[in-house]
Amino acid sequence: MSSPNLTGLRQQLERTVGPAPWYWKTFPAFQSLAGQRFFWTHNGDQGPVAYVISLALEQEPEKPRLALNTYCRPFLVPPHYLGIWCPEGRSIRVACFDPDQLKAFDLA
Repeated sequence: MSSPNLTGLRQQLERTVGPAPWYWKTFPAFQSLAGQRFFWTHNGDQGPVAYVISLALEQEPEKPRLALNTYCRPFLVPPHYLGIWCPEGRSIRVACFDPDQLKAFDLA
C-alpha cells in the first residue's frame, strides 16, 4: 500500500469551502457573466448582523447582494452561477442564483 500524497491532500483541503462564518475566507471569488467581480465580507462578531457573511460587487462593497448565516456554503455552478447550500431543520436546502440578477439591499 502506497503512502498518501500529503501535499496534494493539503492543497485539496485548502480549496475546500467550509461553513459560514468560520471558513468565509474559503468562499469562491468569481466574476459574473456580465463581467462584474463579487467578493465576500465577514460583518463582525457583534451587533445585529454578527457572524453574517455578505456578498457584494467589488465596486459597491457597502451594498450587499446576498447574506449568508451560520453553516451556509456557497459554490460555483458553471458557467457563471452561484449555488448555496445550507441546513434547514434536518434537511439541506440548495439554491442557485444568477449573480447579475441579485439586487442590493440594506443589511441592517
